[in-house]
Formats: sequence, C-alpha cells, structure tokens
Amino acid sequence: MDLHSTLIFITGLIFLSYASYHDIKTREIYSIVWFLMAVSGYILSMIYYSNGWEILTLMFIVISLWYFELMFYEYIIDIIIIIINFYLMLNTNNISFNIDLFLVIVYKYFYHINLMPGKADARAMMSLTLLSPNYSDGFGPYSHVNYVVNILFPYSLEILFYALILNAIIFGSYVAWKNHKNNVEISFTHLYENGEYKKYQTPFILSITLSFIISFFFSLFSIF
Repeated sequence: MDLHSTLIFITGLIFLSYASYHDIKTREIYSIVWFLMAVSGYILSMIYYSNGWEILTLMFIVISLWYFELMFYEYIIDIIIIIINFYLMLNTNNISFNIDLFLVIVYKYFYHINLMPGKADARAMMSLTLLSPNYSDGFGPYSHVNYVVNILFPYSLEILFYALILNAIIFGSYVAWKNHKNNVEISFTHLYENGEYKKYQTPFILSITLSFIISFFFSLFSIF
C-alpha cells in the first residue's frame, strides 16, 4: 500500500470510528465531522487532480456537503457542480473521477427521496467518495483494470454494497435474537419493546465503517 492510500485509510478510519461511536451512543453525529472528512479528502485529492476545474468542482462539493436542506442556493451549487462536471467529461480523460463527482450529488438526493437511512449516512457516503474516489487495493489506483472498474462500479458503491449486507446480517440477527429472547414473534426489522413492535433504527454508520475497512483490503475486484 502506497503512502497516499495509507493516508486515505487512516483518515477515513479515524473519522468513521468517531462517528460510529457517537451514532451508537447518542444517535447523533455533528455535521462538522463530515465536513472535516470531506475537506481532508479534498486536500488528498489535490495531490492527484491538479486540473483547476477539478479542484474547483471539489470545492463546490465540499460546500454542498455542508448545506444539506435543499434551499435555493444549494440547488444553484449543485447545478454548478453538474455543469462543470459535464465540461470535465468532455475535455478530460478522467471519466471515473467525473462519475464519482456525480455520485456525491446522487447520495445527497438519495437521502431526500428516502433511499438513504439518514442524513448522516448520506453525508458519510459523500465524504467517503471525496476521500477515496478510487480503489486502493493491491493492483494499484491507476491500473487499466482499475480504471474500467471505477467507471462501471465506483468504489463508493462497493462500500455501500458491503454496508447494506453487513447491516442486514449484524442488526437483523440482533433484532431477531432479542425478539426470540422475549418469546415473541421473530422479526428482523422490528424490535418488540414495551408491549409493541417498533422499527429498529440501526446505527448504519458502523456498517459503513466496517465496509470501508473490508473493501479497502478485500475488494470484490481484487481478483483481477
């Protein structure tokens, strides 16, 4: 693992571990955590992306991450990001990077149409996409195989894929076990408490954290 990949892993692990702890303990994560994580990703990305337009787009994305309530000015910021990104796709060869930039916006709107469990989860995926836009396993971040993989199945999607599976296995099993212990009908999504079933709110950030660790060392595509 090269120095850049090591810095990405350590940075991601620190922020995600802190966020997981607070998600489990208080069910609340301060927005500044994701903002600082995104800024760290922005700084690390500048090492490889020296194109002025790419750096400008990253800056707008960091701003978009902070403003998350779909106000008028945020729509303007998102439109600017999309326009610049289309320009980059037409005038640069780094298509995988452009796809990642689109994904950052997509994750935000996933939350607003209820496809992401919570705002912190969407922000976590946005920050991770900025922090680690490319696969960082053994075959190198800029090999031909990796370039194709980054276009067809970007790294952040693999993290989300692992997280969804882990979340279902870990917390689904926990809820089923708790219901079995209480001698009530087994459910994998609703926990029986105080005489009624309530939907269990899983600490999804923990699943994202574990997924980040696993995918960093055991990518689905590391066999190529």
